[in-house]
Amino acid sequence: MSRFLEFDLMTDNMIGVFNKRNMDALGEIVYYKQWKQFVFIPHMDTVFSSDCMKSIMDKVNKCNQAEKLVEQ
Repeated sequence: MSRFLEFDLMTDNMIGVFNKRNMDALGEIVYYKQWKQFVFIPHMDTVFSSDCMKSIMDKVNKCNQAEKLVEQ
């Protein structure tokens, strides 16, 4: 669980990443076929602290270990 980020399953193949304070969309976690793994695609002009990047990395790693999108 992240202090500042919300992860929401948007579709069968996408998790939205949002700022908890105002629910601004920050990017998506999706399966990237070329690399055969889940990746985070940030929206343009977003800025992340090291804590937020770690939370995103942890979520992507969970998805890759499960080989599917993982809800909170």
